[in-house]
This record gives sequence, C-alpha cells and structure tokens, in this order.
Amino acid sequence: MRVYRPLLTSGGRMATITIGSYGDAAYLIGSAVFGGRRIRFVQNPPTGELLRALSKLVEIGSVKPVVDSVTPVADIVSARRAFDAGGTFGKRVIRTTSTSLS
Repeated sequence: MRVYRPLLTSGGRMATITIGSYGDAAYLIGSAVFGGRRIRFVQNPPTGELLRALSKLVEIGSVKPVVDSVTPVADIVSARRAFDAGGTFGKRVIRTTSTSLS
C-alpha cells in the first residue's frame, strides 16, 4: 500500500479489499488514526447499485483502474507464476472469451 499512497491527489482516497501483510494493516491503522482516513479497507461485498455507481465514476475518469497485465486464460499458468513472483503494480486480469454454443 505504501507505494500507492504517493499517487493520491490532494483530497484523494484509496480503498482496498485485501490486506496483504502486517505492514499493510499497520498502514491502514496509521491512516485511520493519523492520516485523515484517506486509505480505507472495504470488506462488504459490492451490491449492484454500488457497482453501477463505480462504473459511472470510471466512465467519467474520476476513478482510474490500474492494470498490471492482461493474460489470456490459455496462459493461466504463466499468469500464476508472475503473480507468485510478486512485484505487481496494479491488478492482473485474466481474459476469457465466450464462444457461442449454437
């Protein structure tokens, strides 16, 4: 989390759905106590209404998802190896394709 904090603009907020380490937990607590609550942990499953609201924010550019890589599902093993190696800055996306059954 520490690497993402400098990316926040003045008044910006960051939400996380996972805590990857004890250091992340300490950083969240520090933000809550000393940092104006700019970084928050979210543990409620998203509702359709919240996802629609988030989608609108992404569309107008208020929220910018950070994608590290996009890997086809056929290369899932290499995606897992890259994940295990660490060093990710952003989300890793597994691209799936749907095929018509007709």
